Amino acid sequence: MLRSLKTVSVIFALTALSLITASCGSGGSTQIRVVDALSNNTNNIDLDVYINGSKINGTPLGFGQVYPGQKTPAAYVGVPSGSDTIEVFDTGGTTTPIIGSISSPLPLPQNLSGGTQYTLVLGGSYNNTVNPPTPFLFPDTLPTTTTGNVYFRVIDASIYLSRVYSDGLDIYFEQGAPGIGGTPQISALTYGTTGPGTNYVSVTYNSGSPEITAYVTAHGNKSQSLITFTWDSLSNEEVTTLVIYDQQNGSFYFPTMLDYTDLN
Repeated sequence: MLRSLKTVSVIFALTALSLITASCGSGGSTQIRVVDALSNNTNNIDLDVYINGSKINGTPLGFGQVYPGQKTPAAYVGVPSGSDTIEVFDTGGTTTPIIGSISSPLPLPQNLSGGTQYTLVLGGSYNNTVNPPTPFLFPDTLPTTTTGNVYFRVIDASIYLSRVYSDGLDIYFEQGAPGIGGTPQISALTYGTTGPGTNYVSVTYNSGSPEITAYVTAHGNKSQSLITFTWDSLSNEEVTTLVIYDQQNGSFYFPTMLDYTDLN
């Protein structure tokens, strides 16, 4: 279940974001879900997301929220395949964006195929020219699940942690919350990326002892957990996406993660 915390206000534009679809014969529209992790805005206004001039969200998107809302399996909104323009404004606004445009190169794939699902994370900082509002787009390629395992993917959208820990973050998933283990399942995760790669890490699941804890540490230093996040109600073969992000005012990171189920 998505843990949405507060709302943030933004005027955020991603004009001239080219989404070029390869002609692979798969047909159908591209499907996108949008996560608002854009920090450092104090006006507390939610977001409206436009693709090719049409608003795609039926309800305003608040800080820490996902659109469409959390469902299992994950819900998406269909958008045209091909070259799309994406714009994000303060709710109710459709005029000049606060930044001009963000165009290639971007830390995201440029070729979106019809019938493919993606997560678009709105990251960056509203009032920071060093880390301006930035889109991070990730294909949602679900794993082939097997009994006795659960699966996790982590997206790093924290400017604060990237600044303090420039070598990245390590993530350990431990069953039964025994403490930090020997080897992280995800190593040196950096801002604007997902790990491991674009895949999901598999973690052993025991229905008799279902508790699993994620520990986020500085890369190469497991003496201190920056984030400790525990589940006690996961289901066998469940697939989860996590987002590391900053507090609404941008002054610090959240000691938890956005958590939503991709498949259950």
